[in-house]
Amino acid sequence: MRSSTILALAGLIASSTAIDIRFYNGEENQYCGGKVSAGCTNVNPNTCCSPGGAYGWTMTCNAIPTAWHIECRAYEGSNCWGPQRNEYAYGWTDECVSRDWNSFRSGGWGFVAKKTRGEEAEAEAAYNAAYNSTQQGEGCRKPDFLEYTDGP
Repeated sequence: MRSSTILALAGLIASSTAIDIRFYNGEENQYCGGKVSAGCTNVNPNTCCSPGGAYGWTMTCNAIPTAWHIECRAYEGSNCWGPQRNEYAYGWTDECVSRDWNSFRSGGWGFVAKKTRGEEAEAEAAYNAAYNSTQQGEGCRKPDFLEYTDGP
């Protein structure tokens, strides 16, 4: 009985740190409106979501706990590489990353933490390790849902 309770609690904790990533396609969706074209549900921090050859005009991070301060990251290239655009969410459940001129082919999110001077080098090393792993395609998920403009 105890092991099942512990497993259930561990599953609850793991799912509580996951956010949905959604890519919107089409000119009318420039500001994260309209139908979702593809996305990944329950994405963990510093994990990439890439719809492959597809692209989105905009991208959102959804189901964000309101007490969290996160960075929603959208990238021009697949596997979370290349030029990116970031938006910061603190206190709201959804964050839209709209495009300026290029479309997004992948995205993810991470926590924004206040750093002291001594923690800066450590945080930068952790960021570089996460960035390098996504460069090699590790930790990158394919979408687990697809929706057409006339319905799922």
